Amino acid sequence: MSVCKNSLSRSVDVLNVLCVCSYVKTYLLPDKSKSSKRKTVIKKNTVNPVYNEVIRYVLPLSDLERHTVWLSVWHYDRFGRNDFLGDVVIPLNAQALTEAEPQWHRLEQEAGMKWKSVLSLTSKADLDVALKYVTVDHLSKIKGKQKKPFGELIVTVKMARNLSAVLGDSQCNAFCKCRLLPEQSHYGKQKTRVVRQSLNPTWNHSFVFAGVAFDDLMQSSLELTVWDYDRFNSSEFLGGIRLSLGSCGSNSQGKEWFDANEEEAAVWRSMLDHPNDWTEASIQMRIFME
Repeated sequence: MSVCKNSLSRSVDVLNVLCVCSYVKTYLLPDKSKSSKRKTVIKKNTVNPVYNEVIRYVLPLSDLERHTVWLSVWHYDRFGRNDFLGDVVIPLNAQALTEAEPQWHRLEQEAGMKWKSVLSLTSKADLDVALKYVTVDHLSKIKGKQKKPFGELIVTVKMARNLSAVLGDSQCNAFCKCRLLPEQSHYGKQKTRVVRQSLNPTWNHSFVFAGVAFDDLMQSSLELTVWDYDRFNSSEFLGGIRLSLGSCGSNSQGKEWFDANEEEAAVWRSMLDHPNDWTEASIQMRIFME
């Protein structure tokens, strides 16, 4: 891992081009677990970062040509979501392994998408959820006097099934995070408790988003992500779903979080079509979410 140059500013606001703080993330595909992920240090305030880091993977020589290195470059945002700047996929064929000198590779936009599609098909993990939007009129009957002219969204995360452990562990310590996007500060971060030593954790935890207008849900996305808790390091992403109208929604353009697939969009649409009733579903989780 040596140098990136020239192209790192293309996905960052032009006014902030001198503030690009980039790092490189790598995976040795087809493995997409914690044991495969590596990161460089962050190089601050430059569009021509020099890393000069050695990233090591240990595997038999006979297995090399069955693997591919996926390198993606990211702009680090301390207070928000990191921005994707570009990526490159390098098959470990004989030519790549015999090059004596460092080689330049042009960064592309989503070069790893074909790998995402293939690996997502191998995911067998499901998330069991129940959703309900409670209207203002229904709330007034349940709780009496209505203080605000908005309803509330209730999301119950029941369990995850068939999670894949990482780092060779036979089990994981799983918890689930919930976000309603675009994020509102008054909702705060919501997550379940950690269920230890299980690949089929049961939470039966309800998240409540009060003061939500029904029309706003047409332009919103509910993100549920499952993580393997690590006390001493960053928790590892295991999978997740995003529920929204997806490409059918008017807010889909330019919103990376408004990307519900057909199954996810169908669940969200069912909830919107049946207010005050529970919509229950078991949804296959994605193993890639940016």
